[in-house]
Amino acid sequence: MKSLYFIGIAGTGMAAVAGCCQARGYRVTGSDRAVYPPTSELLVELAIDYHQQFASKNIARFAPDCVVVGNRITHDNPEVQYAVSNNLPLLSFPQLLAEQFLKDKTSVVIAGTHGKTTTTSLIAHVLYELGDDPSFIVGGLPLNFARNFRLGNGEIFCLEGDEYGSAFFDSQPKFLHYHPQYLILNAIELDHADIYRDLSAVQEQFARLIAQVSESRQIIANIDCPNVAQLTKGLDCVTVSPFQRQDAEVVVINYPPRTDNLELQSSAFGRLSLPTVLRGDYNAANIAMTVALLGALPRQGNQLNEAVASFRGVKKRLQLLFDVGGVVAYEDFAHHPTAVRLVLNNLRQMYPQRRLVAIFDFKSASSKRRVFFADYVASLAVADRVLLREYQVDKRIPRPERLDPLALATEIGEKAKACLNDQMLERILVTELCQGDVVVFMSCASYGNLSTTIEQQLQRRNKI
Repeated sequence: MKSLYFIGIAGTGMAAVAGCCQARGYRVTGSDRAVYPPTSELLVELAIDYHQQFASKNIARFAPDCVVVGNRITHDNPEVQYAVSNNLPLLSFPQLLAEQFLKDKTSVVIAGTHGKTTTTSLIAHVLYELGDDPSFIVGGLPLNFARNFRLGNGEIFCLEGDEYGSAFFDSQPKFLHYHPQYLILNAIELDHADIYRDLSAVQEQFARLIAQVSESRQIIANIDCPNVAQLTKGLDCVTVSPFQRQDAEVVVINYPPRTDNLELQSSAFGRLSLPTVLRGDYNAANIAMTVALLGALPRQGNQLNEAVASFRGVKKRLQLLFDVGGVVAYEDFAHHPTAVRLVLNNLRQMYPQRRLVAIFDFKSASSKRRVFFADYVASLAVADRVLLREYQVDKRIPRPERLDPLALATEIGEKAKACLNDQMLERILVTELCQGDVVVFMSCASYGNLSTTIEQQLQRRNKI
């Protein structure tokens, strides 16, 4: 196998695997639609040419040995149909990753509804700083690395374990392909409501993942999450408690912004006080899971301070966008209602006396479904002002199951408004924002140039 064609190459995971394959010497190309940063920038940097439309002629001209199919690509895609009719082998990217990159590595899989990207990035960074030269693939852009993937010479390969399906012909969750030697479980909740009927269906897949780990001491479990505690009950896991349960092996004692350093107690390393730029209890959990993993590997605790302190975070994970005229703006990937609540609570802790403006974008498949209506009401109500970005209706979702942003805004109350378009959203922000406000843009996709436009408008207004 010398050449690979990626259908849906602009997916975060697909682009990373394509980059790994190119680094291994494969000829790589592909196709996609709606390509936006940072993936578009990564493909340009890697000099991977790709088509911005799906057409059978694209794949015919390249004549690949194998076709890698993204999980959002359907069976009626013209390139898929060409590949099938011409007997070209089809692989999902988790299959390819497992077959070509994980066989000779120690796989460290970070799974759960929340915290995967930050925890994976932090583990990769800390191991790199400690001299382990790890490989990794992560679903975001770690600010300490130039790319969201790396092929190192060390034995460890860190990667996010997503419970979403792998491809239309490979319906099992991505993480079941990875067969982890070490598994981190940070939180388990209902997500991906387009493929999971309820929480029990999600738990069933996590139970299968847990069963793949040969030694229970190689499972790191956040026992403060009831669903994680339930699934690991009776197993001799390494236990972590971000909320001070004294029976855990790693216990968070104090976290920023309540203190300058993250303070925790570890059975492997003793009492630690770790400087960090990360803020909030959910980031405390991410760091605690990392410390627990290092104790299980094991690694030296006296080198952790410098490694954790130098971690700069991940793009779009509570990333500061601007501070203009007393208006502070952040961007975060939050789209699940629990993540929205955690982000807003975190900002409340950081800026307790300031007005909090939340902007939410319905881009994930789950966020467009009514099953999370009440949860979004409760989560977004943490903010003082809520602006909902209108989305294009997904007609594949039956009407009674669709979440209506107008109804959501009405339920939240007068402080909430559903915006008909970005022009309306921009006009409200420019008109209303004033000194002391804290703004957060939340989406699993992109707001385009909206935040830049708002920053420029505030700069002009501030000069007058």
